[in-house]
This record gives sequence, structure tokens and C-alpha cells, in this order.
Amino acid sequence: MMTLTAFLLAAAAQQPAQRPRPEPARQPSAVTPPGTTSQPSPFDSTVAAISDIGTKVAEARSTYELYRRAAFNDPDGALLDRASLYRTKCRALAAAVLQGERRICRNCLPRTAQPAIDRYRANLPALKAMADQCVTRLDRLRARGNESAVAAAMRADVRAEGDRLVTGLRPYEARVADVRKVMGWDQQPNVPTPRRGS
Repeated sequence: MMTLTAFLLAAAAQQPAQRPRPEPARQPSAVTPPGTTSQPSPFDSTVAAISDIGTKVAEARSTYELYRRAAFNDPDGALLDRASLYRTKCRALAAAVLQGERRICRNCLPRTAQPAIDRYRANLPALKAMADQCVTRLDRLRARGNESAVAAAMRADVRAEGDRLVTGLRPYEARVADVRKVMGWDQQPNVPTPRRGS
């Protein structure tokens, strides 16, 4: 008589071996053929460059505010740290503008939008010059000597630096506002009309 163990072994031998389930095939991208690297379109490059520059402008502005507050409220060491961070953001802005000048297209947009992009691009050298001057000025202040002398020079200059930043960004902001308008990025959200009698 076959034992229970032998019976189970014989039954297992008659079962078909389980094969691992195949992984679902990955669908190739509809945009990028397999084995190739995607290249952004001139339009996408333009939008990305404008967005990157806008981000760097916002970072420089907010970091200046930290620098200004430190000049009036913080000890010398903290002020120098904020000044160093502000310098880094000005340098990043100059680099973003330099890269953006190469990425912004000259004829990839509709005729209704291209002139605003052209005016925006024409202002980029002035924006880069402002960012470069920020770096140069902070380097010059840093060269004043010991920490207390550097901090004193920064405290004396911080208001003028704010004025230079505001003045330098004013043409940029006017041109980017035009770009946002023609690109439809400033559309107001739909606000539901209240029902009468409710």
C-alpha cells in the first residue's frame, strides 16, 4: 500500500512546473523612439528657460530680503552668511540668464507672441549685468578686511543694494508680464456667479 508521503510525491511529479509570470512589456514612449534621447522642442526650451530665469529672480529677491534683515537685526557672522547666500543666488541668476539666451527661440512662436519673447530676450543682457554687479559688489565688500569691517560696510550698503535690485528688475518684470499675457499664463480662475435669490 502506498504511504501518504509517497502518494503526495507522485502527485506533485505529475503537476506541470510553474513558470514565472512574464513581466508586462513596457510600452515605448509615443514621443521618443526606443534607443534615442529626447530633444525638447524650441518652444519647450523657451518655456523652460523663462521659467528657470523667473525662479532664479525670485530666489535672488527673497535672499536679498534675508540679507537686508540680517543687516539690521543679526550679528556680524550671521550677516556675512546671508551675504554669501545672496551672492550665490546672484551668481545663479547670471548663469541662468546666460543659458537662457541660448535656449530662447527666435522664430518658434506665433506672430502674436514672438514680439513679446523678443523684447524679453533683449532685456536679458541687462538682467545678467545686474546679477554680475551684485556678485562683484559683494566681493568688493568682502575684501574690506576683518569681519567687523566687512559687516559695517555691508550694513552701510544694504539699502542701496535693495534700490539697485528693484531698479534692475523693473524692466525684466515689465517684459515677463507681457510674455505671461501673450502666452496665456495669467488667465484668471473662473469664479462661479452667485445665483439670484439665494
